[in-house]
Amino acid sequence: MTTVSYAFPDSKRNPIEDHYELKEQLGDGQYSVVKVGVHKLTTEEVAIKIIHRSQTESYEFCNEVELMRQVSDHPGFIKLFDVYEDEKNFTLVMELVRGGELFDKIGQLSTYNEERVAKLLHQIVSALAYLHSKNIVHRDLKPENLLFNDDNATIIKLCDFGVAEKIPERGYLTEIIGTESYMAPEVEDGKPYGVSSDMYGLGVIMYIMLCGYPPFEPENGIVDLEFPEEEWSTISTTVKDLITKLLERDPNKRPTAQEVLNNPWICGDTVQKEELKDTVHTMKIYNHYRASGNLGSMREAKANKKEAVWSIFANGYSKKPKQQKPPKLKKKVQNPQKKQKKKESISIVNIISPRAPDNNNNNNIKKLSEKSPSFRVPFSKINEQPEGPKASPIDELQLSTITHISRDPQELQITVSLLESKLVSLSNINCALESQIDEISGSFTKLKLERDEIRRTLDEALQEIESYRQKNKKKDKK
Repeated sequence: MTTVSYAFPDSKRNPIEDHYELKEQLGDGQYSVVKVGVHKLTTEEVAIKIIHRSQTESYEFCNEVELMRQVSDHPGFIKLFDVYEDEKNFTLVMELVRGGELFDKIGQLSTYNEERVAKLLHQIVSALAYLHSKNIVHRDLKPENLLFNDDNATIIKLCDFGVAEKIPERGYLTEIIGTESYMAPEVEDGKPYGVSSDMYGLGVIMYIMLCGYPPFEPENGIVDLEFPEEEWSTISTTVKDLITKLLERDPNKRPTAQEVLNNPWICGDTVQKEELKDTVHTMKIYNHYRASGNLGSMREAKANKKEAVWSIFANGYSKKPKQQKPPKLKKKVQNPQKKQKKKESISIVNIISPRAPDNNNNNNIKKLSEKSPSFRVPFSKINEQPEGPKASPIDELQLSTITHISRDPQELQITVSLLESKLVSLSNINCALESQIDEISGSFTKLKLERDEIRRTLDEALQEIESYRQKNKKKDKK
């Protein structure tokens, strides 16, 4: 008989079917499956995630469960009710939420204004304040990890502690991990960081919630914070000031979660009541290209300019040029001999959002090398063009290749990275054009076949007419 080494002393060892009736499957991953469970006595619906323990790092999994337990008493987090384990699986019983993820839901709303945004953000900041009071850094604050409780979209919860970490005794963390679009500069640069790194991600989310597109597009040369007049002219100055402080490069200058909770805009005192209809429309576009991984310039998208081109020209929004398939998340583990095992996150994002990636193959979460340079550099010098007629995308590529050669290693590295990104983009364009050519060729072939069919039908009709004439001539002779 196999002896089971249990990871949790207080876990339940009996089959989960003793207490819950397993219903429909909500999602699955490489090493896990999520189902709806109904408690046999109370009939309460829950989310039940079954994870293969042989493919899970016990230390990291236990850390994630422990962090979830520490915050389960706060209404701003997905609650963990129970942990079951046997020789094959870990089974987590969690709160079931069905409202969808933050940005997807915003794109579906019929009424949306600053007041509604402030109420949602107040819940998010309240959860962060509670988390930070326990010296826990979430490290992956993003819309996919912010889920609505139901379709009313009034209660929002923070989930996924897969990369969360408690600050050690030394007082800071150094691991470069998170989602690049929401990653604080100090994390990206490999510098010591703490809870203020979460506040930077909050600033990015706030910006997108109010205008529908990200604050930075380094691949398009937008690396400085700006509030374009078209979208931001009617938005409260108070919240613009708050976003500016949250996106401060110096982590010591950013407000804490508790300070943000006391901000008059977050409290609803200075919010504007006008509808943000353009924001909802822009968010729909943003969600579309966020799902496809090709964001391009959202400022171009909003104006519907060159949509067919930029949607395939960019390689996704990130702080550095991305490869087409970003590497999987790999977190540091205690035992180097166990590196072959896969990390299974507890998140139930895949329950709610059909496009949310499985955490075992998460293209959104990325750990950068310790030697990775900062990608928050001004690309304006690289993309700078001489005066004259506006160049085409190909001309721009040639200009950035030829006219801006530098001997500085850092600038050369940036230039090479940018050119590699453009090369991949041009390859994407080529594939798209070839696909269009194949489609046109197919249509042309179809038309030729239809033409030939018409000709055959016409020839048959002419033959019948001629046959009819010959018969009439014979009758006339008789």
